[in-house]
Parts: sequence; C-alpha cells; structure tokens
Amino acid sequence: MIRVLHVISSLDGGGVESMLFNYYSNLDRKKIQFDFVVHGDDVGMLEERLHIYNTNIFHVTPKKVSVLKNMIEINRVIKKNNYDVVHCHQNFSNAPTLLIAKLNSVKVRISHAHGSKEEYELKVIMKNKIARLINNYFANYYFSCGIRAGKWLHGEKWLQNEENILMNNAIDVNKFRYNKEIRSQNREKYKLGKKIVLLHVGRFSKEKNHLFLINIMELLVKKSDRYVLLFVGNGILEDTLKKCVQDKGLVDNIIFLGVRKDIAELMNIADIFLLPSMHEGFPVTLIEAQSTGINILASSEITKETAITDLIEYISIEKEELWVEKIINTKIENRNSRSEDIKREGYSIKEQAIKYENWLGNVLNHKL
Repeated sequence: MIRVLHVISSLDGGGVESMLFNYYSNLDRKKIQFDFVVHGDDVGMLEERLHIYNTNIFHVTPKKVSVLKNMIEINRVIKKNNYDVVHCHQNFSNAPTLLIAKLNSVKVRISHAHGSKEEYELKVIMKNKIARLINNYFANYYFSCGIRAGKWLHGEKWLQNEENILMNNAIDVNKFRYNKEIRSQNREKYKLGKKIVLLHVGRFSKEKNHLFLINIMELLVKKSDRYVLLFVGNGILEDTLKKCVQDKGLVDNIIFLGVRKDIAELMNIADIFLLPSMHEGFPVTLIEAQSTGINILASSEITKETAITDLIEYISIEKEELWVEKIINTKIENRNSRSEDIKREGYSIKEQAIKYENWLGNVLNHKL
C-alpha cells in the first residue's frame, strides 16, 4: 500500500480539502491510504466523512502559534508512520514540512500550488522569493491546480519538466448536472417562486469579498425585490457580515445557509453564480457551477484558465454598477447541463483519480 500524508490548513469543506476528498473517494483505497495533518484544534466538516475511510487525521499546532512546535509535531507524525509521500498544500508555507520530510527520507515530497495572489509590497515579495527557493529545494515534485498558480508558487519555469504536474481540480460530473425537475422541486420547497436567485459558495474571509456582494445586493434591491442571494460557507467574518446585512436592512434578501453538502442542488436552484474574489488559485466551485450550466459572473482577478465553457464572464471588482447591470441583463432561460464539456476537458474526477493513482504507482515503482 502507498501511504500519502497531506498537510493542509483545515478540513472544513473549502476548495482544496473538497478536491482532495473527491480524489480519495475515487481512488482504490485498498492500494492507497490518505492521512491528513490539520493545523489547529477545530474539527472540520469533512473529518467525519474521512474517518469512514479509516483515514488518520492529526491536529498540530499552527505555525502562526509556534513554528518550532509545529515542526516537532509534524516530525513525530512522519517518523512514526513511514509515509511514501508527503504532499503539502500551504503554498509558501510548505517549506518547513518539506524539510522534515527530506530529513526523514520520504521519497516523494510534493509542493502543491493553490493560489495566485499578486503582491506589491517589497517585503512580501522578497519573503516569497526566499520561500520559493526553499520550497523548490526540499520538494522533488511540484504540483499545481493551474498554470498561473504553478508559476506563482514554483517560478516562471514551472511545467517545463516531468517533475512538474498539473493536477486538475476535478469534480463528480454525474453529481453536478442540471436537472430541471430537481430545480423545480427545490425552488418550490424553499418557496422561491419567481425570485432571481444568486449564489455564492466560499469561506467567509477577506479575499472572498463578501462585502462587495452585500453592496451589490443593496443596489439590486433598489431596482427590484425579486433578487435573493444565498451565502454558503462559514468563517471568521461570518458575524461581521451578518451584522452588515442586518444594518443595511437586507435580511430578507441575503440568506446565510452555513456549510452545506448539497452544493449541486443549490446550483440547480440558483440562476446566477457569483465569485468576486480578490485572488484565487483555481476555484473548484467554478468547475462545479459550469457543469450545472449556471451563468457565472466572476472577478477579473481569477485566472481565465477556469473558463472551461462560455458560461463565465469576468468583471473588474472595481465596478459595482457594472456587476449590477450584468446581473440584471443575464438571461436565465434555456439552461442546459454542461457536464460533458467538463468531462471532455479533463475535469471528471473518475478519470483524474485513475491518472493520479497511476502516477503514484509509477513514481514509487509500485505495482498497483
């Protein structure tokens, strides 16, 4: 059996952890074992589901609390469990774990890029350059969710040799399909009638730009009371955002749904998917949304690599009025599933899981 340790911030249902859960759900778990190191004591929503697969989950001290404690605890986990692969998902913070993996003679050490934030402060730019050098020295394979993210973390020459791997943020295309009957039943269930339903899925953090969406809704409801925005997720800004919604008198127009397992059904219910992020790597929600055939308005800060179909329009987050105009003018009739397009472009989890499984077997010289 191949033993893989994934080192990640949390298992709370965000894009990175959902992608890993998708892969593990479709791998042959008799041949490949995923374990996880999670930073902090919070138990994420995916942990219970992963325990069904007999996954070991280790909670360690976050680096921001103590880098030394973090390294000691991760070293203990790696030393005790004899992993074949250590796969790190913390961008420029991967280096300490990769160092530990190298010192413990872990054969495959992966630095995986999931971001692409442009930095303009000299201090941060220099810090990232140093972290990149250290990451690239201690890792021996360099993964990314997209080309832009790969160059951001690993350097401009990323993807020029066989150690550089593009690992698609693949989804279950059979689950994320448009179904007119499900849409009708659920809209009736939630008493949405002829409302125009906007949907956002994402952790409540600054970069997801929820305040921007609240401002958009404030402008929209002045023009029509037909608009409803569904917020799916949780996070440190949740209470602040709820207070903002209340202060603006939008409690009937903006609904907080918390963390949900029925994202595919919600995408069927909704008419337009909104993602005004300040920066992203390669958001899996955009692949899911496109698969269900929903119209999408996304920040121009997001990589255009996410445009697997013609359903996405990228707009500057400096232009609130333009977002309002685009929402009002978006045609929501004649919707069709686009799951076959997603599959054809290499984003079906079944095919991508087999590809990942075969890669692990080849690089470790295992017969799976």
